[in-house]
Amino acid sequence: MNTSIAEMMRSDADRFRPQGICKRALPGYRKMNRVFVRLMFEDNSPLRQFEYWMRIDLDIRFHHRIAFDPFIVMKAGNFVFGYHVCSRHGGCQEGFPGFALNYKTTHNLTVTTELGEEYVRTHTMFYGNIGMGEVKFFTSTPVLNYLRAIDNEGGIWRQRWGDQHIYVSVIMFFSDANRTVSISKMLNATHKSALLKGGPCKFFQRVKMNADSYIQVYDDKAMLISDVQGFKVLESYGPAEEIIAQNPQIQHILK
Repeated sequence: MNTSIAEMMRSDADRFRPQGICKRALPGYRKMNRVFVRLMFEDNSPLRQFEYWMRIDLDIRFHHRIAFDPFIVMKAGNFVFGYHVCSRHGGCQEGFPGFALNYKTTHNLTVTTELGEEYVRTHTMFYGNIGMGEVKFFTSTPVLNYLRAIDNEGGIWRQRWGDQHIYVSVIMFFSDANRTVSISKMLNATHKSALLKGGPCKFFQRVKMNADSYIQVYDDKAMLISDVQGFKVLESYGPAEEIIAQNPQIQHILK
């Protein structure tokens, strides 16, 4: 995978010259953001032979075994993106919300998540050190064209735009919050010795959608997934009959 500066950047140096509050970010960090935003989804990416991708940064430490298969979670729930915790931070995002919302308008994109544009405008981000996604979704033509447009605009190099915020806009513009899942309840992890605190993004604050718990069955296994302000959150993983027997409050769902 070639992360070198494209010819376009060499011919228009001022457009890509680092500036703003994140001016001092190292070139390696900007190259990393290009990988996560565009390059790992391109036509020549080795990811294209797989169904899902997962990112775990080297400075993440797990304090116990993960008691679930994250890829089964994604497949059984028909999710396109999974993340650890949600946050809101405007650093290194100068100009990005305006660019993203203008792209949405000029390409006639429909946002189905309530307040979806507001999440993009107010710097909502998926904490980026742990994440996973559906390859078919991220390599689809509409999504990849959007990611290419972001890269070509130069903000990744100029203001150090990051994948955490960009992924939120991808979900808002090309999917829906109901096709994302937070795995924060299942992980006990630290980042640079600091405990990762937080939870699911609080989407659907006005309207609580899909509020009933339900069972998803996959490969003779089941996951009890409940809804937290419109967000599907994994609660339990194991044999379907055992989960149902241990949770009488959900047995009516199967009738």
